[in-house]
Amino acid sequence: MSSAQTTITDTSQTTITPHNQQPFVTRTYPSQLELDGIIRRSSLAQNAWARVSLKDRLAIGTKFVVSYPVLDIISAAKPRSLLG
Repeated sequence: MSSAQTTITDTSQTTITPHNQQPFVTRTYPSQLELDGIIRRSSLAQNAWARVSLKDRLAIGTKFVVSYPVLDIISAAKPRSLLG
């Protein structure tokens, strides 16, 4: 069984489909400026999330899980007390 191959350059990564050796997806790496912005926004988001109460975070997480039917399998395996 073959697995997907990946070609990496300085600016991008291309994943090759094993069955036909054709490019499946190419992702361009972010620039240093883009990375700095991503890290800054992530830090701001984490600080805002830390100010949300545990009760509200649980409610948000539960709403996320139950809004995706495919995740019902995961939530079905959890004790109902964890889901509210």
